[in-house]
Amino acid sequence: MKLLFVNSIHDMKIPSNYLIYLLLLFMLNSQSCKITKSTSVIEPERTFVLGEGNHDDFKIKVTNEGTSDLELFTTDNAGNVKLLTPVKPKQTCKHKIEENTSLNLKNLSPTEKAKVNLKIKGETNLKMEYKNN
Repeated sequence: MKLLFVNSIHDMKIPSNYLIYLLLLFMLNSQSCKITKSTSVIEPERTFVLGEGNHDDFKIKVTNEGTSDLELFTTDNAGNVKLLTPVKPKQTCKHKIEENTSLNLKNLSPTEKAKVNLKIKGETNLKMEYKNN
């Protein structure tokens, strides 16, 4: 059995531009593929707020696993509100949330808890809190 010892990167005879390409690909992949999955329960007539304050943009997939309708809207740091598609029970929607903009998931039911599955891609260091409707 013959063993191969490599003393340096130059001994490997790999073109340097190929190594640079692999390094860039690794860096881009590690930065752009941050993914967080979470399940949240929202009490009746409460709103789950994700991403209040300063942060980068992110993409989110919201699946309503509960029995009550959810109202989704965004709020930017200036207070501008943009209404998004409502999410009925068992429905899924996807949205891109701009930087420094929060996503608000409002439980419209006066009696039922809402259960949502969230998949966040991109910025994952986001502030989360619950507010009264």
